[in-house]
Amino acid sequence: MNYGKKLREVRKRKNFSQEQLANHYSKKGEKNTLSNLSKAERENTNVGVLTLKCWLDRMDMSLDEYYSYCEMETNNYMEEIDEITSAYEANQTKRLVELQRYYHNKRQERRRFRLFSLLCDGYINKISNRELSKRKLSLIEEFVENLDYWYKFELVYYAGAITLFPEQNSAKRMKKIIRLYKTNHIAQHNEKYVILISLNTLYKLIESRKLDLYKDCLQSFKEFSLGKDLIFEQLRLNFIDKCYHCLIQGKNAHYVELLHSIELIKLYASKTEADFHFRFAEELFSEAKKGDIIRTYFEKTISK
Repeated sequence: MNYGKKLREVRKRKNFSQEQLANHYSKKGEKNTLSNLSKAERENTNVGVLTLKCWLDRMDMSLDEYYSYCEMETNNYMEEIDEITSAYEANQTKRLVELQRYYHNKRQERRRFRLFSLLCDGYINKISNRELSKRKLSLIEEFVENLDYWYKFELVYYAGAITLFPEQNSAKRMKKIIRLYKTNHIAQHNEKYVILISLNTLYKLIESRKLDLYKDCLQSFKEFSLGKDLIFEQLRLNFIDKCYHCLIQGKNAHYVELLHSIELIKLYASKTEADFHFRFAEELFSEAKKGDIIRTYFEKTISK
């Protein structure tokens, strides 16, 4: 995402020189703002959200308007991420291999193609119960850690990549992203992606049985989502909660409730979503010898 270029486009469209913006902000005590603005437009420096907001205020533009302007181009390839994540959720290894080869061959053309290739690689390994190599994982980690702003593309990409990261890192980053959203460092219209990241983090923590981390992050999410009108998200949260109670108590009644939560997902979301949650539960409880029971029930009822 060339956000420096977008800042320059806005400035020129609003008929402001760099000096005008720099002088406006320098009155508030900031030094070398002309240099900072010039570097920001070339993307050679990190600019805090307060500095960015001051420049935008001068040009009569809100942070949300600027974020939306920057994200206009991302809408053209969000479908690419959707195709990758959909193939993973449907357990389509062959399709993921095809996508990985396609993006790997184009990796020199765009940074996002390299990132897509790494994501496909990670999903292929995940389905096969293998870990992504440390080198490849570090490339994704480096991309995430070096972000100055979390725009739509970065949020959606990271939401998909959460399952590849260590649990402790994912938990800390979820809380950070919620905090950034609350302080307007993430555009308010991207709320649904913050919710997606939170839910995917909870899945990750349940999957790895990091139950203390799960409880901590669940509390953060409940505080964040209080008063929000969530429907499908509540179905997913209900499923995760049933998994949690099965893990800590393991009573047959809890497994019945878990299976019922998958039925609700099929009824109010889609069969594809139900299939994904069935596979998640089957693998999660295979060691507890409940995987066969879950599969039998699923094949008799939910899969039809």
